[in-house]
Amino acid sequence: RAAATAATTRVGALWLSSRPPPSLASGHAPFLDAVRGHGEGSVRLERDGPRVRLILDNPRRKNAMSGVMMAQLAEAVDALGGCGGEGAHADASVLTLEGSGGAFCAGADLGLAREVLTTPEMGLAMCDFMTAATAAVMELPLLSVCVVDGPAFGGGAELCTAADMRVMSQRASIRFVQSRMGVSTGWGGAERLVRLVGRQSALLLLGTAREVPPPEALRLGLAVASGADAEDALQQVLPELIACPYPGALRAIKRAVARADAPSPEAQLAMCDF
Repeated sequence: RAAATAATTRVGALWLSSRPPPSLASGHAPFLDAVRGHGEGSVRLERDGPRVRLILDNPRRKNAMSGVMMAQLAEAVDALGGCGGEGAHADASVLTLEGSGGAFCAGADLGLAREVLTTPEMGLAMCDFMTAATAAVMELPLLSVCVVDGPAFGGGAELCTAADMRVMSQRASIRFVQSRMGVSTGWGGAERLVRLVGRQSALLLLGTAREVPPPEALRLGLAVASGADAEDALQQVLPELIACPYPGALRAIKRAVARADAPSPEAQLAMCDF
């Protein structure tokens, strides 16, 4: 009986794994419906030849994520092929994540936190959505480069770790400020940071909330290039990436690396909060 039960479980798991996953927007519809009318700013996609740009545009708040921006982020990620979809940019080679107005992202909009995320349930729903959103960004078929120009603080620092690589302008800095706010990372950034810089450095950056300027980010492996400005930094890696005449090969390479980078089932279980 035990063997039959195990076999049935395996068959059920295979059947479930063959079903297409829900889109990011539909999988978090109740939360997004509650927040999509709040705040200002936008998240938009722009096509520039073989490059797709995902732009956070809320410069008055250093591109902090408002409710409307979270809803638009879900739509953008789904359009790019998040959660297993084909995406609308199958012929593109590279995705760049960018902020406007001299900043990358300052995390969640404090106005959203004060006015909408007023219960533990809503706070948890926001963390659940942004964890899923950053994971979906990391799993997109396109190679991704986060262009950090100015501050990437708190949730913004977590978001930048979802890209495959990071480049930084001279004025850029990355700072995980959560410990100074009395909270832990809530958007999946701690696990990604450990994979990027190792356990010891991750604990140091998370525990001290120190700013990470470009030279230190390069030394730690948190960034791959820096330049006088954002465009200068980006041009140190972008031309070689888009020079590949076979976008499908880049996607296959990313899938291979993603399989090697994925945590084991045991590690995933260990991260669960029972």
